[in-house]
Amino acid sequence: MRVIEVQRHGGPEVLGLAERPAPTAGPGQILARVDAAGVNYADIYGRQGVGGYARPTPFVTGGEG
Repeated sequence: MRVIEVQRHGGPEVLGLAERPAPTAGPGQILARVDAAGVNYADIYGRQGVGGYARPTPFVTGGEG
């Protein structure tokens, strides 16, 4: 599946398209199809590397949910 990946902290220019294996549900879990998604402050701050929102790179955006 195609995902948006952040290779390093910075502005929108650090976003890149990457291929990853499709997720699978484990025992006691469900897998939900997402047809549309938004961007929130946690996504932006994580990409910028701001404070407690900074994440180790590389990471896939939207993975905090």
